[in-house]
Amino acid sequence: MPVVFGLHKLLFFLTDPFAEPFRELSVFEITVQNAGLLLFSFVIVQGSVRITNRLNQRLPWSPTPALRALVQVLAQLFLATVWIFIYQSIVVWILFDQNIFAILNSAAFTPEIRFVIWRFILASALVSLVTSLIVTGRNIRMHTAEMKIQAAQLKETALQAELQSLKLQLDPHFVFNNFSTISALIEEDKTLAQSFVENLSRVYRYMIQHIHSDTITLQKEIKFIESYTYLIFIRHGNNVKVSMHIPENLMQKEYHLLPCNC
Repeated sequence: MPVVFGLHKLLFFLTDPFAEPFRELSVFEITVQNAGLLLFSFVIVQGSVRITNRLNQRLPWSPTPALRALVQVLAQLFLATVWIFIYQSIVVWILFDQNIFAILNSAAFTPEIRFVIWRFILASALVSLVTSLIVTGRNIRMHTAEMKIQAAQLKETALQAELQSLKLQLDPHFVFNNFSTISALIEEDKTLAQSFVENLSRVYRYMIQHIHSDTITLQKEIKFIESYTYLIFIRHGNNVKVSMHIPENLMQKEYHLLPCNC
């Protein structure tokens, strides 16, 4: 509100800094004038806030920010126009004890008074426009920040869902059994242990890289199956039998199929 009050005083002064009213007003008259401007500023600011709060409920910034900005500016200009008329009517009634329409054609309504009133209206309109732009800009900035926060929250939710999906794919029994096998192989055969770790890494790389894939090439799927069966063979030996027969012509083309879920 102090900004609106100061801006109004500045614009009103700049329109005619050497006007008689500025040089001949008494302290009391200046005090009354400033009190009126404070009231004017209070109504403009509070009206802008109420308009913003109401529009936030009835016409949010999403999904039509341009329409919201236009309605916001028009609503606040309408408020300013109505309040300027009411304010000037009160001033005229106090000074001349008549309504504003009756005084327009009165002899008391001199060109000097008319000029002062129009200066006030012009300054008030400019202040209202600036206030509207400031409030609208502030709302746009707050809305943008809110959208960024929501986007970050959605991204975090997606990452958590992805992590949970990955956890579900990594069977804890499968992980435990393979780590136990690695521990045993390190003591018995380090070369075999290294080969086991390499194939285990291929299996997990496959699951991580294709967690969101709808399809996968046949060649990649075959390599995954080979790595996976290798782990099974090392753990269970001759107790497991796996055979694959894939025609050569299929391997030469890029066929796509659903990825394997382990």
